[in-house]
Amino acid sequence: MTANNTNFHMQSREPVAGSKTLKLEDKKLFSVFQPIYSFSNQACIGVEALVRGRSVETGFQIPVDECLAVPEDMAQAKFSHALNRLHVENWQQSRLPDSWLFLNLDFEGVNDLSEICIEQVLKDLRVKGHEIVIEVVESEITDEKLFEEIIATLRRLGCLIALDDFGAGHSNVDRIWKAQPDIVKLDRGVLLEASKSLRSQSILKNLTRLIKEAGSVCLLEGIETKEQALLAMDVGVDLVQGFYFARPRQLLDQVKRARPALRK
Repeated sequence: MTANNTNFHMQSREPVAGSKTLKLEDKKLFSVFQPIYSFSNQACIGVEALVRGRSVETGFQIPVDECLAVPEDMAQAKFSHALNRLHVENWQQSRLPDSWLFLNLDFEGVNDLSEICIEQVLKDLRVKGHEIVIEVVESEITDEKLFEEIIATLRRLGCLIALDDFGAGHSNVDRIWKAQPDIVKLDRGVLLEASKSLRSQSILKNLTRLIKEAGSVCLLEGIETKEQALLAMDVGVDLVQGFYFARPRQLLDQVKRARPALRK
């Protein structure tokens, strides 16, 4: 989940013609996608799906937390299913070849595997599991057994696993060994700390090395300036995401490469 996610609702536009929307109570939700770039080939390797919305009554944009609020007459699982279906359908309209869709599944409050709704979405829309990266926020799942069962279920579907917001709060390094995620997304707070001193930068570099030694790809999110982009290169992360490279957008047919400024 991008750290600058909540800032974008003032920038987003009306849903583009032909895109799917989800009308719930007094709001209309739509998808935007933020590109994720690879340092090694300086190309977009995937996008993270994010939700944006407008008030049906006023037409004004609404905050992201309001977009994510579950309607009173709808269960959390049903709402998650509808939102995931919306994102996948919109992604299919303008997806880039050989790229991933990163989906944020809400695991907070999940007590049973039946509440994980991605399988039916993949089946209905004929999407292959290996095209989807599921972002798991480690702090949302406190039950270790359930955490392992969720990871196993997602792997059975062929989905890739991204451990999201790592480094925020009391992150548990053991989760990297147990979950063996394909990707570890470092929280923007780690980047901000690393910008303050050489000591903090060294810590980030060692954390990046640890993630790679564990067999995972390292992604640093929330990059907003050229200096932060160069710092990401220096510490050795594989993938980057943030406003410096691209803001969330609805159509991705023109997203090809990252900024030339990536080259030192």
